Amino acid sequence: MRRIFYERHNDDARKSRPRRVLGRWIRNSKHLWPLYDMPYRYITSPARSLPDWYIIGAPKCGTTSLHDYIIQHPDIDPCMSKEPCYYNGWYDYGQYYYRAQFPSRSRGRITGESTTSYLAHPLVAQRMHSLTPHAKIIVMVRNPADRAYSQYHMMRRSEVETAPTFEVALTYEEQRQREYERGDMNEHIWHMYRGNGMYAYHLTRWHPYFPVDKMLIINYDDFASRPQSVLDRVWNHLGVRPLHIPARRPLNVGKYPPMRQDTRDELIEYFRPHNKQLSHLIKQKFDWM
Repeated sequence: MRRIFYERHNDDARKSRPRRVLGRWIRNSKHLWPLYDMPYRYITSPARSLPDWYIIGAPKCGTTSLHDYIIQHPDIDPCMSKEPCYYNGWYDYGQYYYRAQFPSRSRGRITGESTTSYLAHPLVAQRMHSLTPHAKIIVMVRNPADRAYSQYHMMRRSEVETAPTFEVALTYEEQRQREYERGDMNEHIWHMYRGNGMYAYHLTRWHPYFPVDKMLIINYDDFASRPQSVLDRVWNHLGVRPLHIPARRPLNVGKYPPMRQDTRDELIEYFRPHNKQLSHLIKQKFDWM
């Protein structure tokens, strides 16, 4: 499985060949890499917290903005990064590597993280439950046709997606998803334009570990139009005191042309049974269902 490392460790062109070889060897070591990357945090990791809450997805549903709101709360300590990708990328490095990315335990304060690729990964729910069985789960959902189109343009901006159009990318998805389900191409979750929007399918897989009726399911449209109302529900779900936070500028928002109408119609029809299943599962109905 390909690893994603901090940019400062990827700039091999500026290093001599021995340093490049040594750096790669250290990065591939489960024991040396944490000491090299964040020595103080790793050494003190036994005294650090594990997450009390997670935003597990879905991608391009407002999770970055919601995470930014949540960490403004004075009773919530942030993780070192929004998306540690531990359960689906760094899991074999062990829990102390994961703990190193969280603050030290402090009375009355909680912490969490927001890795949006967790929702669709087939192994994350079980792994997460084994480490943090009482964690609070938040899931953000959005009209899956709009979500898919937004994800495609994000992937194009980051040069991860090579398909020249959204329509072409959709034709590639079936093969990419087969590779992902085999577990040998984890990064292809970012090419699952239809797959990431099959919310009910993924939540059903989570249900044995974290019952869906105990999760907080947030509709992107509600968050975009009434952020404080959504935050009130978040504070209640996380068990922290109510707090008013002034509306903030949405984060990680891209600009792109409208979707072709025939493509939209096709996706709306494709997602219709999935949206119906989601409505039944969460006992809510959104405008796009």
